[in-house]
Amino acid sequence: CVCVCVCVCVEQSSIDAAEAGVRAVELDEQDQYYVGYGGLPNCNGLMEMDGAIMDGGAPYPSHTPNRLGAVCALPCQISAVSVARAVMDQSPHNVLVGQGALDFALAHGFPLQDSLSPAAQSTYAQWKKERIKKEEKTHDDTPTRAASKSLPHNTGTKPTHSDFSVKETQTERREADTHDTVGLLCLDNHGRISAATSTSGWPFKHAGRVGDSPLVGSGLYADSRVGAAVATGDGEDIMRSCLSFLVVERMRQGDSPQHACDYAIARLRQNWQEMAGDKFHKELTVGVLALSVMGQIGVSSTLGPHNPHRGREAFPCAVWRQGQNPKGAIPRLYGAENTSYTLLSTLAPCPTSPPP
Repeated sequence: CVCVCVCVCVEQSSIDAAEAGVRAVELDEQDQYYVGYGGLPNCNGLMEMDGAIMDGGAPYPSHTPNRLGAVCALPCQISAVSVARAVMDQSPHNVLVGQGALDFALAHGFPLQDSLSPAAQSTYAQWKKERIKKEEKTHDDTPTRAASKSLPHNTGTKPTHSDFSVKETQTERREADTHDTVGLLCLDNHGRISAATSTSGWPFKHAGRVGDSPLVGSGLYADSRVGAAVATGDGEDIMRSCLSFLVVERMRQGDSPQHACDYAIARLRQNWQEMAGDKFHKELTVGVLALSVMGQIGVSSTLGPHNPHRGREAFPCAVWRQGQNPKGAIPRLYGAENTSYTLLSTLAPCPTSPPP
């Protein structure tokens, strides 16, 4: 899961910049991050997008509450972040899901779109073929298999080989590299901060699965009195710790963005080690990015020499600052694991000493 970015002191409003930046990745067919068009479908071959956008509200002295819009398991749309923006601006609700989210999009001028690219369709067909062979080899003529053939499918059609167990899903997650999240933090010249995310989620996930990206507090959080954060990586683990909210709250208590990110990753690492022991460095893949209202940046991850992702020892993070970057030049920062290792040794076990 790659592509987390931060823009500091943009001339347009931060919320407009956040939407435009994420939408550009969703529509990009060349440098594809498996976000938006080009992402991979669920286990039934259907695209379901997750996206969210959060306005941190007006800064002091005229602070207004933050706002949020999110869509989950959104079908037949390419730009989840733009539909999420419409939910934030034009709906009394914060979050819409599935067919309801699509109905809302169509009612607000978004056309039906074929979000499954030819390349993704071909990849899905190959995955389905391999899964059928695997299931036939593993389950052929077993009582469970025989019983499953007689059960009606929940869509009214014959059961398909796309249905698989939770255990198999977890294995698929660890084996698959082709899924990403784009997360973007923007701070404008008026001190207003915003965050946005988008993803097509796990490849071949269970239909209806929702990741951390569109969930406030997990995939993103923004408050113009303090700062904002976005997370990327293993969504189920991010959700269990409300990672983005934790980072912003640590900043509210006085931590720098970097220390807040390192603390959150250390807490996540501790939780995982207590639950999974030695499996941590082989499996957990999480990164978090923070931006304060003063323009300070923090970034940290679980990656490192013992836990690379796609051959990298860290998540890539692009940073742009107004007046400091030549046109088209975006320096790259990398979230590392060494600082959060140091912090880990100072944390008491979670059951007896939760963080302040």
